Amino acid sequence: MDLPEIRRYLARFLNTSQLGAAVAVCKSWHSTFIPFLYSEIRWSNRDKRPEQEALVSYGEHVRTLRLVPETGDFPLETCTSLDRLVIMCHNRTPNWSWLAHLIRQNPQLRRLEAHFLSSRPRYELMAAVSSCPRLRYLWLTCPTLSKQCARLLFDTCVRLERLSIFAHDVDLIPLDRWLEFPQLRRLEIHINSGFPFLYQLELIKRCPRLRSIDWICYEGLFPTAAFCQLFTKSCPLLQKIGLEHWSLLDHDIAKVLDSCPRMLRFAGSDLGFDHRAFQALVRHFAYLTIVDVNQCPGLTSAMCQTILVSCTELRIFSADTLHARDILGLTVEGDKINEGELVHEPQAWVCTKLQQLTLYICGLEGKPADWQRLILRQLAKLTRLTFLSIVPEDGNWNGTEDSRDGLDLRIEAGLGILSSLKLLDSIEFTGLWQQMEEQDLRWMLDAWPRLRDVGGKVHHSEERRLELEKIFEERPVVVKTKMDDSEDFYYNFYFNAHESSDEDEEDCY
Repeated sequence: MDLPEIRRYLARFLNTSQLGAAVAVCKSWHSTFIPFLYSEIRWSNRDKRPEQEALVSYGEHVRTLRLVPETGDFPLETCTSLDRLVIMCHNRTPNWSWLAHLIRQNPQLRRLEAHFLSSRPRYELMAAVSSCPRLRYLWLTCPTLSKQCARLLFDTCVRLERLSIFAHDVDLIPLDRWLEFPQLRRLEIHINSGFPFLYQLELIKRCPRLRSIDWICYEGLFPTAAFCQLFTKSCPLLQKIGLEHWSLLDHDIAKVLDSCPRMLRFAGSDLGFDHRAFQALVRHFAYLTIVDVNQCPGLTSAMCQTILVSCTELRIFSADTLHARDILGLTVEGDKINEGELVHEPQAWVCTKLQQLTLYICGLEGKPADWQRLILRQLAKLTRLTFLSIVPEDGNWNGTEDSRDGLDLRIEAGLGILSSLKLLDSIEFTGLWQQMEEQDLRWMLDAWPRLRDVGGKVHHSEERRLELEKIFEERPVVVKTKMDDSEDFYYNFYFNAHESSDEDEEDCY
């Protein structure tokens, strides 16, 4: 049965190449699948993009446009029905009038992510942004923001549901004009200078419907007492918090966690997270959906294991290290496997709703093969997992020899146990010594049909690695063996990779 309704339903599950093939079948299929084929366009020198003539013909179907304006050859008048616009600009002197015109000709625009890495936004651009009647989400990255532009930004915030601002410096202006930002539900602030911390806190207090905040700072003492008052006085709906790079001590974190009636998400890096903070977090175990606590030395492996066996609603978990002995229910004193006196008493992970897991599982070097298989059986229960990172803490950054203390991703070592992870689309093991062969890579392609990103060296021999990676080109699967250089990093993070994993996304639409 060939019905348009069925074709439209199936189109949601096809990739670009499959949609291109479907378009060529016949006229009726062409009319059905063309809107899906052109619904999202990437226009840069790095990505494969449609011909200009095709975009002119089918530009009415484009809903998401990811644009690098330096290309200079984008047919401006083609896209007038955008729902989402992502701009990635390295140029020090962008064509501000051209960009403002692009924004103005899309009155249906609801999401704008503008990343100006080397240029200060001009008034005409911010005026165009403030005139978007349906804009609900704005992400602005820039070196500095003038007073005039900051004023237009706050005018826009009155109707925004989500604001993300990353800037080195913002000119200070009085907040008296804006008594309240009534629609803001999610706020991300990363301003290095210009906005004093108490000024930023006043901005936060003007968001009575705020549910999620990410507040990033590399200097200064955290205003613990004032922040704790947000939960009862200014932002009673606040349940999702990210506090990165603050000079937060263990007792300060505990006070924040104790003040929040119910915490759904807690994120923070470089924090003094320790036993007091962990005990305060325990009270929220029944509600937590996201825990992201990388680079917190006080968070022990045993604490990580407790989270995995206690938080039934967890969707995302990111931490530094989990030791094999904690997964297997062992103690350092009782580790007598060589004498045959060891008894395994592992606690089953209950976080079976996990979608993303970032955790270096160590303590396997020189241990019996059965240890790895027991750990893989725990991972195999996470059938909703889409992203798995088992990277050593410094695996992405240092240039030393890869560690042999970690999971061995070979069939003979038990990789086949992970055949239940059918939704997995990304796996990272950068910094781990591997010795995969062709059968291991082909198993991944067969067992994980959605796999598209692999991070790490599949073989310790450079020559053999290059041979094996050709197998991934059949999918194709993108392979990254090291941290990208700075330019590529910004491009991938801001332009390609960024998609909100937070459930607040539902609140914005």
